[in-house]
Amino acid sequence: MGLAALQLRDRSLAVERNQKLRCSIGGYVDLVCKLQQLTKKYTAQEREISECASQAHTMHHKFWDLLANADEEIFADQLAAVARLRLELQQRGYQLPTTALSVNWGLSRGHMMVKQDGNNGVVLEMHCGTTVPFNLDVAARAYWRFFCVEHGEIPADSSASSLSKGTIANSFSLRLEFEGLVSEVSGKYTCQVNVDEDKITITWVEHADVLAFGGVVFNGLQYQKRASMTLCRVLREGPGNQSTSTVVHTYFQTIPVFHDSIADKLQQTQAFVDSAYRSHSKLNKIVCQHMSNLLLEEDWKATFG
Repeated sequence: MGLAALQLRDRSLAVERNQKLRCSIGGYVDLVCKLQQLTKKYTAQEREISECASQAHTMHHKFWDLLANADEEIFADQLAAVARLRLELQQRGYQLPTTALSVNWGLSRGHMMVKQDGNNGVVLEMHCGTTVPFNLDVAARAYWRFFCVEHGEIPADSSASSLSKGTIANSFSLRLEFEGLVSEVSGKYTCQVNVDEDKITITWVEHADVLAFGGVVFNGLQYQKRASMTLCRVLREGPGNQSTSTVVHTYFQTIPVFHDSIADKLQQTQAFVDSAYRSHSKLNKIVCQHMSNLLLEEDWKATFG
């Protein structure tokens, strides 16, 4: 092979290597750009949560002194909030935002979303749509029993689980210890139960002072929750149209509010959000297991008395 041929071959190999190198560099640059975009997105989300937390203490969302304020005043405010929530649900036909909606066959509290609200600062939301293989009466009694347990009311006899109707206002306290992490709250709630032929809606508003949550101790923190559980009968086609399943829509909105005297509102808000994230999957597991037991108990009672 002549010298010219060798030079041509070496030049061709060099060009080929340069092309491969440029492609590799191009791929690397693309990867770096994508990583930078993801980093910016993550940083923006972190900044948004921080801004939410910062705004939370400047909002004028009323902090209720649950010991000093009159019960009548607190319950009247909660009843008005329940009416507003029911109106919101009716106006949107119980359609839940898909960004935070968990739809499945089975039990779940749904996905937790933390977002910024112009009126409330930090807002924690959970939505879920699910179908349970039990008729409406059985499902309603089970979910009502769960509501009672979640508010510290544990009847000694499960036969005391008949669904209450109308408006209920009460005080509650609850202490939960799971895997060494303690959560302890006490507060007041107002609940409305509406029963239609094929639908039962449990809507409530609660204010609770948070002593500890997910193992984190808080000072001067109060959460204010709006929530609803809507149970709809699923009719079967055929003789009798007997229903054997129920669609359940749940909605939970929680807003942290602080007493004016608290100086570290920003830090406590971030700690509350972090604790909610850490605790969500564990609490969801507890809730699902407990709800499963309640549904089976109520179905057994309905079948065998």
